[in-house]
Amino acid sequence: MAKSYQELQQESYLGIGWAEDVYERTLLLDRQGDIAAVGGLYNLSNAIFRRLKTPLAWYPEYPWYGSRLNEMIGMGNSYENRELIATWIEQSLLFEERFVDGTLRISVEKNIADYRAVNINIRAEVVNYPDPAVFVYSYFLKTGTLLETGVS
Repeated sequence: MAKSYQELQQESYLGIGWAEDVYERTLLLDRQGDIAAVGGLYNLSNAIFRRLKTPLAWYPEYPWYGSRLNEMIGMGNSYENRELIATWIEQSLLFEERFVDGTLRISVEKNIADYRAVNINIRAEVVNYPDPAVFVYSYFLKTGTLLETGVS
């Protein structure tokens, strides 16, 4: 099915990237056996995932890229640590050009299913996108595993 001009405009601004399995973080293939592409909010979600997973200043040529989330490995699931995680995520996403300035909201909550994990909810208005977007991730404090659990 052909995409509308508005859909193409949204995807072009949000970028086109590699399609990945959200749990395995392996690349997906298209019908021809090539690496599949993904656009729109799913590409933005992958970009957020990569930024949060990458230690801050990991790439010398991009010292502002990444987050300090990896410093939480082995730490307890306390209110103070969840607030620190929220602050570090906000700092890492503050200059994301695809978010409308001043609309970024981050909440970090206990994961009910696993006491060693937190749920990260990132809500922001996205440029050229009609509705606010919500990105949901789970972060496991014991292992440093980050999982993408939803995009809307």
